[in-house]
Amino acid sequence: MSSYYKKQKLFFACLIAGILIFVVVVCGVFFMRSGGPGAAKEEKKYTVTVYKSQDGLVTAADEKQKAEDDETKLILKVAAGENVGLDVKANEGKVFSRADVTDANALTLTTSENSQADGEERISFTMPKSNVTVNIFYLSDLGEESSDLTPTLSGIEIFGLTEEIRNRYDGHFDQEEFVQAVISWFGISNAVSEYHNVYKLTFLEEEYDTGSSDSVANYFYFNDDQDWKILSVYDIPSHSYTFTDIRKKEQEDAAQKAKMEEEERQRQAQLALTVTPMPTGAPVSDPAAPVLQENNGNGYTGAAENTQPQQITVESTFDIVDVSTVFLQYVGGEEIFYNTVSDYVFGKGLTGTITGTFTEYTIDPEREQASFIISMSTGAAIQGTYSKDSGNFQLNGL
Repeated sequence: MSSYYKKQKLFFACLIAGILIFVVVVCGVFFMRSGGPGAAKEEKKYTVTVYKSQDGLVTAADEKQKAEDDETKLILKVAAGENVGLDVKANEGKVFSRADVTDANALTLTTSENSQADGEERISFTMPKSNVTVNIFYLSDLGEESSDLTPTLSGIEIFGLTEEIRNRYDGHFDQEEFVQAVISWFGISNAVSEYHNVYKLTFLEEEYDTGSSDSVANYFYFNDDQDWKILSVYDIPSHSYTFTDIRKKEQEDAAQKAKMEEEERQRQAQLALTVTPMPTGAPVSDPAAPVLQENNGNGYTGAAENTQPQQITVESTFDIVDVSTVFLQYVGGEEIFYNTVSDYVFGKGLTGTITGTFTEYTIDPEREQASFIISMSTGAAIQGTYSKDSGNFQLNGL
């Protein structure tokens, strides 16, 4: 019996030892994968997107940060708090002007610029907890400039900016602010933008009447193409610009008109397929009239209901006029505003031809909110607000 108990004890001892070895191995593997004591979690890295230009070369000072590099952009992956260095070298005939470095909220970051021995410029900044966009600007090394040229720090040359045009702004015109608004609106610094080849703009004496004392409008054109005409509207209360590419808008309007005409043609064709012509000589009756039935030879009585149900379609249209272009830019564009208001109007059951007149609006930059009023042809009025933070509209009044 003693031999049996000894073997049994030996078996349990080996089993316990095996379990302990298994636990130790598993814990060791987990410990090694976790990086050991005090190991920090991998830091989140944010993206730095540097748009390239044909006027110069830009490279990462720290190759370890580089994630992607192609013809149009350089992308870095950097943890918050790390230093980012970009080396910029202008091509022959160009000189480095400046770098615009903004975070995901379009806030400008603080940068430092240092000239290197090889002629490069080192741009440095501290990485925020946000993705970052970098645009590099160059100036033409043209030597002596022509007398009617107005140079700008952005590298875009301005012609035709007369004192008369400046006076229209009543002291509100700032040249660099204007040029930066143009660059931002059209994405000129973006290598993939259709406006990337813009290098100068020329003001025209032609005026545009906005119908409001709170805004000033002018025409100008890009490069040497007078057909590349742009309408600029400056809203004085909000200190903001909106721009319209006239040629592009005309093309878009023509395409939209052709689309609507085609849709109307298809609708008319569909209606023609659903109409069944009456046989020649068939009697025509009023579908709304009661059906007469014979009453045992004692005359006729009107039926209680018409056995032919009639479907009446009411075509409704809605349009808004006199909408501020500054307001449309603030709320995200014409399409989203018109669709939102149209859905609200038709959702309230209004039918027929309805017109709304955009009578007034205010923009509160601090609260990031806009309010507006639309006077309806029905006599009612729509009061609305738009929240920049949520991107939502609130409408009432109908």
